[in-house]
Amino acid sequence: MATNGSIKYLKNKKRNRYAVHPPTTEFTLAGAPKTPKAICYVDDWFTAFEILTAYKAGTYEAGMECKLNLAPNKSVLVESIISDYNRIRGIQKEESLTFAEVFDLYYHDKFDNTKKEYSYSTKQYPKTAFAKCKKLHDMSFADITVEDLQENLDSCKLKHSTLEIIKNLYNGMYKYAYAHGIVDRELSKYVTIRIPDDDNHGTPFTPEDLRMLWKNKDNLTALRIIIMCFTGYRIGAYGTMEIHPEYFIGGNKTRAGKDNLVPMHSYIKPYVQKAKMKQMIPKNFRTELRELLQALGIKDHTPHDSRHTFSMLCDMYEVNPIARKKMLGHSIDMSNDIYGHWDYSMLKKEIEKIRIFD
Repeated sequence: MATNGSIKYLKNKKRNRYAVHPPTTEFTLAGAPKTPKAICYVDDWFTAFEILTAYKAGTYEAGMECKLNLAPNKSVLVESIISDYNRIRGIQKEESLTFAEVFDLYYHDKFDNTKKEYSYSTKQYPKTAFAKCKKLHDMSFADITVEDLQENLDSCKLKHSTLEIIKNLYNGMYKYAYAHGIVDRELSKYVTIRIPDDDNHGTPFTPEDLRMLWKNKDNLTALRIIIMCFTGYRIGAYGTMEIHPEYFIGGNKTRAGKDNLVPMHSYIKPYVQKAKMKQMIPKNFRTELRELLQALGIKDHTPHDSRHTFSMLCDMYEVNPIARKKMLGHSIDMSNDIYGHWDYSMLKKEIEKIRIFD
């Protein structure tokens, strides 16, 4: 018996932090594998992955890592990886990569091969979704059908929000696979979530709650929840949204809510930069919010209640219903969607009707 080999990240090293170890052939008396001597040490995960793949395919040559480091871009390494996988599997098609193997390539391309900083929770979402796809892990990625993807999604008996995470993983993986020639179609487009959205449950902050939070806006958590109450976005949107001087663009849960624009209300505009909304970590924020509300004597709320608060404020101050739907990312009937040209200035006029702190 032998393991598949491993790539270990050496956090204490300044250079060549990835150690590439060949498949294990020796085991302790208890059956635990003994890690063999590293083949080499490299700076980049993709290079490490290609070294290990080449080693298993029999194409590795001593010093090969030096040549790979000179590759002009990551697509060259991906092509090399696919070629060696084909050799390993004894076939000459790129479709030989499994779902799990494509996930590895997609994940490291998105989160390791970039200068963009992601929060811990953002990087955990794909891993959580991947764990819910065990039926697909060992299947050839190109042989997976829409029915396979849909069945896996339907068999997950969890909340709508968890199914959204799985669907987002499908979308990301197929977009990556299509771009790299692993598949010729993005099948994820044809997969749907077949249970009702449970987004309608929640309790808005009362006007008194909001005024208490406004008095304490020097507290970062209070400031952030106020901004959320004046934008209506789901908490997951803040990590990837665009924050412009006069408006926000974010959201990806539904087609209607994808990249929807919300103008900055004059109340929050001076404080948005201070709040650093894109750096929120949902797990920590929920805990900090709970502690803050308890200290202020406010009934416990979830971050998602801010979305219901925004909707409530729109109703209280008679914001145009179509503008309200536009900003919340809700679907609109076809006539209004096509002919109701709601631009920034019109939405700005409507959101400024909310004057709860005057």
